[in-house]
Amino acid sequence: MRLGLDSVQVRRGSRPGRAAALAVTALAVTALALVAAGCGSGGSSAGSGGAGTSTGGTSTGGTSTGGTGTGGTGTGGTGTGGTGTGGAGTGTGTAKPATRTFTDASGKQVTIPVEAKHLGLPFPYNTSDAILLGACQRIATTTTYSLHQSWVVKFCPSIAGKAAPYQTPGSWNIEQVVSSGVDLQFAPSGDAADVGKLTLAGIPTLILPDFASLDGLSAAVGFEGQALGGTAPQRARAYQQYLAGKLAAITAVTSKIPAAKRPSVLAVDSDAGGSIHVLGAGTIMNQWIGIAGGVNAARSIAGAAPTEVSVEQIQKWNPDVIVAGLPADAKAMMADPRLKGVKAVINHQVLTNPAGTIIWMYYGTEEALNIQWAAKELHPDLFPDLDLPAVTKAFYQQFFGYQLSGDQVSSILHPPS
Repeated sequence: MRLGLDSVQVRRGSRPGRAAALAVTALAVTALALVAAGCGSGGSSAGSGGAGTSTGGTSTGGTSTGGTGTGGTGTGGTGTGGTGTGGAGTGTGTAKPATRTFTDASGKQVTIPVEAKHLGLPFPYNTSDAILLGACQRIATTTTYSLHQSWVVKFCPSIAGKAAPYQTPGSWNIEQVVSSGVDLQFAPSGDAADVGKLTLAGIPTLILPDFASLDGLSAAVGFEGQALGGTAPQRARAYQQYLAGKLAAITAVTSKIPAAKRPSVLAVDSDAGGSIHVLGAGTIMNQWIGIAGGVNAARSIAGAAPTEVSVEQIQKWNPDVIVAGLPADAKAMMADPRLKGVKAVINHQVLTNPAGTIIWMYYGTEEALNIQWAAKELHPDLFPDLDLPAVTKAFYQQFFGYQLSGDQVSSILHPPS
């Protein structure tokens, strides 16, 4: 599996995503004037209605304008042989604005729906975030990876059969995006080709913030929540508070661990039996390893991209712990005779990272669980009260609305081969 910030890929499916886009609809607001007219013999009456204007509110990340309507007034006339006076009335009504102006991470102002109904999600973390933010029923397009993740389908059954037009950056199937009715599209900042095509097709596109760190991940969730509208902003804030709380609780303990007692950890992004790619200093993996009380064995490698390394390099690093993205990768490394002298292999510390809507150690909301899992794995004696099965069950109940059974919790924490 490969998932780096350069391409943000995950094996077991298609490319995950990097950014976001939104589109636009319009609603009409009218004001109705109620006129009562008087009458008499030969009398006449006349009425005139007023005009309404509308102004909407503002939203974090963008502003919106819609309208309030003010009813007109009617005045009755007079006539020979009798008089009649029409009743006069005024009325004020407020209508929800149809669109708003949203400023994306690139600084561009884009007109988007107040609450988009058909979301275009080009990366696995976008789909995971949308489900967490309560927008499952609004997903119009997603990735092959997400469609093949069993937990995505369990948490969001309506996603089954959705189009997956995001196979290759720069060559998205824009026609499929359009035919799926997407009115809110996310997109990566570096993919000018697809963004240009989406704009020409009339689908406004929002560029997401960088998510290469835990702070960036939290900011991206908040950004998406504001863009989605409805209850999503509140759900995003709840997640951000959860993540911040867990970070504080873990670092309160691990920050006191001396360097000599911090195990060397190698995060592996590889194809089982093939080339081995590792994740260096410019990745979120480097950050969670440090938070959990370890040291990244590959910290000398700069940049965000998975980097191919030789078996000899792994032997030289001699990590205490290896964390693999897939069970097959962990099994292959344990069985590789060339690695039999590596401490992680000798001590059976080649671990498979848990996986839900996405593998926990990558760029998704389940990173909030991953930092807890990693801390418990690296320093079980320092976290005796951290009950990972209970924490996992509570997280998915709170944020994904799914009640996991004991067996399901176990299959997430220990993915089957």
